[in-house]
Amino acid sequence: MISFDTNLVIYAANASAPEQPAAAAFLQSLDTRRDVVVCELMLVEVLPQAAECTDIEPTHERREGCGLLHRAKSR
Repeated sequence: MISFDTNLVIYAANASAPEQPAAAAFLQSLDTRRDVVVCELMLVEVLPQAAECTDIEPTHERREGCGLLHRAKSR
């Protein structure tokens, strides 16, 4: 079983963060695993950030980050 910290999701969604490539790669590496656990507290911390993904015309970076957030939430 594996879980991950909120910071990884935030970094993965922030294209300007120097940690973004590593954070995104780690989260993407979890895509095929069936033993990933998402803590409810992490969702509470991330959902307000994810709400910003509802812009009518999001930037490319925001769309990319939103995809990562939506995949993380669906786990």
